[in-house]
This record gives sequence, C-alpha cells and structure tokens, in this order.
Amino acid sequence: MQEDATNAPKWSSHVAKIEKLDKEPPGKGTRYRYHLALPGGFKETLEVEQSVYNKPKKCAGRFVRGPVKGTWAYTYTEKDGWTHVVYEMDYELGGLLRFAGGLLAGQYAEGIRHNMAVPRNWAGPARAVDAFDAKADALAVLSAIGAPVDNMSAQGGAPDWYHPGRSGAIKLGDRVMAHFGELHPEITTPAGLRGPVAAFEVFLEAPPLPKAKATKARAKLVLSPFQPVERDFAFLVDDSVEADKIVRAARNADKALIAGARVFDLYAGKGVAEGKKSIAIAVTLQPVERTLTDAEIEAVSAKIVAQVAKATGAVLRG
Repeated sequence: MQEDATNAPKWSSHVAKIEKLDKEPPGKGTRYRYHLALPGGFKETLEVEQSVYNKPKKCAGRFVRGPVKGTWAYTYTEKDGWTHVVYEMDYELGGLLRFAGGLLAGQYAEGIRHNMAVPRNWAGPARAVDAFDAKADALAVLSAIGAPVDNMSAQGGAPDWYHPGRSGAIKLGDRVMAHFGELHPEITTPAGLRGPVAAFEVFLEAPPLPKAKATKARAKLVLSPFQPVERDFAFLVDDSVEADKIVRAARNADKALIAGARVFDLYAGKGVAEGKKSIAIAVTLQPVERTLTDAEIEAVSAKIVAQVAKATGAVLRG
C-alpha cells in the first residue's frame, strides 16, 4: 500500500496526492488521505483505513471519511515474471463524485458551468446558467465530432446526480448520446457551490462514425436570394410531452421549405387546463425558387399543425 500511495498519481490522473496519516509502518488500521482532482476543476478528499495488510498478496480496507462509502481491496499475484494487481470496490458515491464517478474511465467529453452564463452588460440583464446552456454545450461537442445532431432528440432520463426537473438525455433513437442539466443540490451544497451548476457528459463512442465523403472538397454554398418567413405557433399539449418532440415534428412537416424551428415560450398556469402546458415555437420558412404567396404560407402552416398534432396529440392554442 505504501508503494501504491507513492505511485498513485502516475496511474490515475484524478488522484493529485495521497497522504499516509499514521507514523507507524503500513499495517492493519493504517489510514490514507486521497486528494482528488475532478472534471471541471473541482476537488474532493477522502480517507481510507486498511483492514487487511498481507502484502505482497492482498491489501483491503474501507472508506472512512469523504464522499465514498464502502470497501476496497487489492489482490496481487505473480505470473510469468509479472505482478498482476486486481482492484475491487463495493461502494456508493456521494458529493461531486456522484457526477464525476461515471467519467473517470471511458471516452467522454464533459464540462461544467457555474453561476452566471451571461454577466451584467449593456445589451441586457445578467443570466444564470441553466440546463439549456449545458444542452447547447453537449450538442456543440456532438456536432464537432461529426454526429448527426439533426436526428437527435432531447428527452428525460438523466442520472440522479442531475436535478430531476432540470436535466435530460440526448438520444439518437433509443441510444443515449449525452446527459445534461443542472447538478442536484445534494451534490453542489456539500461542495460549497453557490448558484446553479450546469454540466454535461458526452459519450464519444456512442454516435455512429461520420459517413466517408466521396471528395474532400467542401460542398457548394447555396444561398437563397429570397426573404425567409417566420411564423409562430402555440400548442396545448399534455404536460408529459417534451418540447423537442414538437420541434422535430414541425421540422419534418416540409423539409424542403422549413429551415428551422425553435421553442421560445413555455407556459403552464392560469388559463391552461391542469395537466396541460402551452409550448410556443417559431418556424422559419426559406423559399429557394421564389417568394412565397400568402396561400402557400398558409398551406405550409396547416401541414405543420397537422404534423405536430399527429406526433404529439397537440392542438393549436386559440
């Protein structure tokens, strides 16, 4: 164990330092303090106590202080001139480790935002970070690695270290590409963090590989000389319906004309029936051959309403 304590920073990028807390030689009852450097620049400490010390065969113990509860064990075996080490843990994570614990191995990209997303400025008021900032960060990472973000959807189902009402998962079909949202107060409060903390984790190995292009030349840039048209729609839906499902349905109503759709308002309260909510979206139409007539705009709008109703059961709010 003493050797492990000395060399630990070499084999784990998340262990910054290990202290031996006893002056006596390593043995049963010896305690160590681990200083951990977590994703996002956060730090944690935990202490372990040895209950078994039979080196070079086995060392075991328990976590006695910090955000981890449970037991650990090293088993050493000699084979073919090599020393093989098996590390076993039976534990439960708390604190920031509940967020970072799933990120200590594998191919991930993660980030954390704390407090203000937009500081006070001449153009508008200050704004604290929220789940939408983390979602945008996750989508930016997925886009950067060539993932088909236009085919992805945001749904519920984030792990319990996120705030249950302010988080979600980005999926491609049924496969999870990323988690995002505000971290749960049970994590941020013990860490002494004031203000909201938003985070994301992107699973880099989850998206399909980008399709190989026939040529390395960039695609021709095609710009329309015609003015885009934006139309707003407010839908009444069941409270369980996710806004992203409405946006995707609207985009699919006419892929040739609809250049984009986004949510700009969400309301539930007076004037809206219990169990329902109002979601307002802005849809951008981009003609490419000629300016759209009023009749054509109305026809596309009717297709959008019909497609959203079919996909989500929504009705147009009067």
